[in-house]
Amino acid sequence: MKLDLKGKIKWVTSQWSKPAKGNYVTIKEMAAYSIGGIGVQFIAAVVGYIAMSAGSLLIGSVYGLTPSHMQIIAVVGVLISLLIVPFRGMLMDNTKSKKGKYRPIILWSSIPAAVISIAMAYIPLTADYNTKFALIMVGFTLINIFYNQLLYLAYMNLVQVISPNSEERTTIVSISSIIYSMAPTLTGLFFPVIAELAGGTMIDIKIYRLLFPVFGILGVLLTFFAYFGTKERVVQKKTNTEKIPFMEGIKSAFSNKYLWLYNIQQMLLFARNASSLILNWVFIYQLQNGVIMGLLTTLMGTASLIGMVSAPILVKFIGKRNLNIGANIILAIAYGFTFFSAGNFYVTFVLIYLANASNATSIITGPAINADILDFHQWKTGKRMDGFFCNIGIVTSVVGMATGFIIPAVTESYGLLTNYDVLYEAAFRGNLIRILAVISLIGGLACCIPMIFYDLSEKKLRVMMRELKKRTLDADLEAGDITQEEYDEKVKELEEQEAEDKAKEAKKKSKKGKNKDTQTEEIALPTNEIESSVSGVPTVDVINQTAMSVGEINAAEETEDVTVTENKEDENDSDNEGGKQ
Repeated sequence: MKLDLKGKIKWVTSQWSKPAKGNYVTIKEMAAYSIGGIGVQFIAAVVGYIAMSAGSLLIGSVYGLTPSHMQIIAVVGVLISLLIVPFRGMLMDNTKSKKGKYRPIILWSSIPAAVISIAMAYIPLTADYNTKFALIMVGFTLINIFYNQLLYLAYMNLVQVISPNSEERTTIVSISSIIYSMAPTLTGLFFPVIAELAGGTMIDIKIYRLLFPVFGILGVLLTFFAYFGTKERVVQKKTNTEKIPFMEGIKSAFSNKYLWLYNIQQMLLFARNASSLILNWVFIYQLQNGVIMGLLTTLMGTASLIGMVSAPILVKFIGKRNLNIGANIILAIAYGFTFFSAGNFYVTFVLIYLANASNATSIITGPAINADILDFHQWKTGKRMDGFFCNIGIVTSVVGMATGFIIPAVTESYGLLTNYDVLYEAAFRGNLIRILAVISLIGGLACCIPMIFYDLSEKKLRVMMRELKKRTLDADLEAGDITQEEYDEKVKELEEQEAEDKAKEAKKKSKKGKNKDTQTEEIALPTNEIESSVSGVPTVDVINQTAMSVGEINAAEETEDVTVTENKEDENDSDNEGGKQ
């Protein structure tokens, strides 16, 4: 099949500064988000070498900390970060900056995250064990705050507000993740290869002191693209000034069943990912060749590429929920079979490759599912609560503190303490791999259970988003924020989208040869859950009941309706906080 290069170039140039019909994001903005992601991932690669797990070569093999002590450091980091999580969420949801909620955080958190990560490679090897333990604890806690709680979270949440179109968000996540996945691929290649060429190994401190500054500084510079080159768009009234009280926000967020189902799955990942430790072990202690390790690490990166490229295609056919369940089953089976391949490096490599490809689909489905849950909550309650939704992480973090000791307890019970050289022994290494394989098999299958009850389909979301936009349009027209012509134009677009959905649905039914009457899905809108707060926030009316049929909503009562606003800088109009479409 001949590649139409000229056509592809024309497609890119035509949408470089103007999005396609029905979309909101230009290719130029998508490129800026993706390049910014490369920067975040370069910093993430450095942070990854400082992970508190038995598979961490720098903290375990170089500095010599025991797995249980690493878990204590991780728990301390979580406890301290929990103190800032609720206020961070309240700050995000009540921020009305022209730059948005997330972009400013990306700008100012990237520098301390990179600087502290680089400093972790310069802890003196001659220091006694307690001194190293204390310094690593302080450094890791600060990294957890500036990278995990601020930089990474802000970047991943930015895609939730970059477009109100669920399908477009999935496309953006897919394309950007493919681009920014180059960062871990490059670091995975350079670290072991340069270590081998320099006459050392990945358990030589010099390699970290050489490469941490390179990738840390480069990462900071590239994150600026995400700040300067993107916009935040939320479906809300242009004159929206509503403030959400802290306790009201917490209560509302915690009442969302879909949020709980997804986060229960996240709590089980500690077991599913138990076998992720073994890749570094087989590379360093079984393969024992830095150049081959670098090449195979690069090859392993293609597994993530396969998962990320196939995910949006699979989502169109089976949906995000079904892909999530299927990927967890495949991952569980692949890790489970490492029980039988512990002595064979190449079979183990293939199984981990398959597991990584399956896991990579979550890079696409994870942010997309989170964004869908936020949209559902806004449709149901009338409130946009991105920041408060992060507060459920308090619960998952507390659970994680307890479950986090399970894997270190298992590895230490087998004799893996401060001397990691025991991993050179095939029998010792094989026993650890086998017990971790069993844990991963059970954990992967358990991760499927919560998502069985997750019934927020793509069809329902399209209907909800159209109604949400219609609410805003009515509210903006009534407030005089848009003209009648602008209102009619936007309503016409929504009607065209509805007609397209009906046509697609009819085409699907025709292909399947179904002659039955059209089946309908019905979602009842809640009665007015938006109470007037003690702070004087005005009450917002919502529909008492809405019947949802294949891409159609018939409102039972008048609704307060909304338009998409952009959080962007407008020097000519300081009163327009949300920007203009």
